[in-house]
Amino acid sequence: MPSRILAALMGIPAADIGLFKQWTVEIFTLIGAGVATEEAVRTGHRGIGAMRDYCRALIDERRARPQDDVVSALIATGTPDDPVTDDDVAGMVMTMIAAGHETTTYLIGNAVHAVMGDARSRERCWAPVLASRR
Repeated sequence: MPSRILAALMGIPAADIGLFKQWTVEIFTLIGAGVATEEAVRTGHRGIGAMRDYCRALIDERRARPQDDVVSALIATGTPDDPVTDDDVAGMVMTMIAAGHETTTYLIGNAVHAVMGDARSRERCWAPVLASRR
């Protein structure tokens, strides 16, 4: 769900959501490694590079054909005296996608885990659902 919402806001085709999930996992392999092993660095670099390349292509497309999305809005924030560079926009998009996907996904997972692990919370959450089926 978080990835779908982020993709819609950014104007990223739904078919490409899986790519962003894969790249985010690769990036967080390095960030969450604790110790930056060679494999973690390679994996993180691969994710960052692939996401950056995708974002740059998306930025090129939006410069040519602006849409009603966040990427187009970010591009438009620049002024002649202070233009927004493609690297600025790519960095913002990458951060929003990686951070938004990762944190929201784990927040939802942790919330479900907490509710399911506590009998009282589980009862409060599921009682309305079970009652509606009767």
